[in-house]
Amino acid sequence: TRTPPPCTRTPPPCTRTPPPCTRTPPPCTRTPPPCTRTPPCTTTPPCTPPCTTTKPCTTTVCTTPKSDNAGPIVDGNEEQPDIDNRLSISGCSSSTWAIATAVAIAQVLISRHDCRGQEDGTFLADVRHCRRYYVCNRQRSKRQNCPNGYWFDRELKACRLASTVNNCDARRN
Repeated sequence: TRTPPPCTRTPPPCTRTPPPCTRTPPPCTRTPPPCTRTPPCTTTPPCTPPCTTTKPCTTTVCTTPKSDNAGPIVDGNEEQPDIDNRLSISGCSSSTWAIATAVAIAQVLISRHDCRGQEDGTFLADVRHCRRYYVCNRQRSKRQNCPNGYWFDRELKACRLASTVNNCDARRN
């Protein structure tokens, strides 16, 4: 009788291991643009004696609010925008402040060329959607979105609860 030779072939050991994960997200390097808005100048007629003079309005560059997000301040339960942080006007009444903010309302983006001639950091509102807004950078517009339930407030140039925003003509997300 014939006996088959013993089996001498052994499979190689499994040595394949997956490569380690080396993908890391890029760090956030966007910073919000500085606030440089100035209220309009107003003149008053000369007064007849006795006169009292008031200090003229002066504009100071605002400090950047401490925030982790790179867009405008979000108004809600977590963080309330501090208007004094945006623009400090000394020697002015609250009615003068209202005039200053009304003049500084964000315009509506009509065409992709609307940022030409605008300063970097200029905000533009979206004509069709209240959650969308644009920030001018190097003469180009970059689209941004407010979180769900928030709309872009053209006066404050910030995302706020939709129920508190009344200056978005689109009236929809």
